[in-house]
Amino acid sequence: KIVLLSGLELGAEQAAARRALEMGIEVRAFLPHREHGKNWTGDFQKQYRELIEKIEPAGGAVHRSDKEYSPERVQLRDYRMVDEAQQIISLHNPANAPAHQKTLDYAAKHSKEVT
Repeated sequence: KIVLLSGLELGAEQAAARRALEMGIEVRAFLPHREHGKNWTGDFQKQYRELIEKIEPAGGAVHRSDKEYSPERVQLRDYRMVDEAQQIISLHNPANAPAHQKTLDYAAKHSKEVT
């Protein structure tokens, strides 16, 4: 069974989640802090809320943190997704390379396959 694990960040993560839902693939979203998405512009916030509202009715799950934002919260979210994944397809923004590399190192340490 294929399940998409996503942090629902802007761009490729949300596009992949939308497409997965269209294809009937289960989506599990991991939101790192209670303010996730609130600093995005109106259209992006609307698209984000609409996406979240579709996940659970489609049989997926939205894991919400009640914690405040911190870079550590985001990193812990990424580690949790690695822990739950059997295989990882890595998409990243080069501007976020140091944090992304920490996640890749964590995946390698836990013998997770990364594509």
